[in-house]
Amino acid sequence: MSIDLAVPGPLGGNAQFVQDQQNNQSPLAISTTGVGIGTASLTPNMALTVSGNVGFAPLVAVSTPGPEAAIRYLNGDSLAWHVGSGGQGPGLGPKTFFFWNQSAGGVVTITADGTMNVLKGGLNVNGLITANNLKINVPNTAAAAAAPDSSRLVSLMVDPETGEIYLQR
Repeated sequence: MSIDLAVPGPLGGNAQFVQDQQNNQSPLAISTTGVGIGTASLTPNMALTVSGNVGFAPLVAVSTPGPEAAIRYLNGDSLAWHVGSGGQGPGLGPKTFFFWNQSAGGVVTITADGTMNVLKGGLNVNGLITANNLKINVPNTAAAAAAPDSSRLVSLMVDPETGEIYLQR
């Protein structure tokens, strides 16, 4: 059994909902410039517009029975970024949310308990960091002899067993 799908008029710049041969309207709308799901009011300059009334639930689900569910982002610089969950490779895996690119691989992950891991690169913060129960693990730290003049420094004490930091007064 085949079903013929059509739009009411010729395709143009305004999206039209796709209909079957009995004129039953689907949630899919198409134009010559984009696709809408749940709407024929396409966002200008966007290839896909998704609209729905879902309250507090997610609007879109990305799922697969495989080990990774991700969305790929690719712009004119040809560096593909993936954002998703699962994945394979260093730092990736089950119950992990990740940011990945084709140049560096996994760069940031967030585990199910909320732990954020910067796998490649660094963390640059332009502002205040507030932390409770801060613990620091700094492998390969420079020796004290390499530090700037002591008049420019504030003394912090780090417990090497727990990583807890104390301000020396």
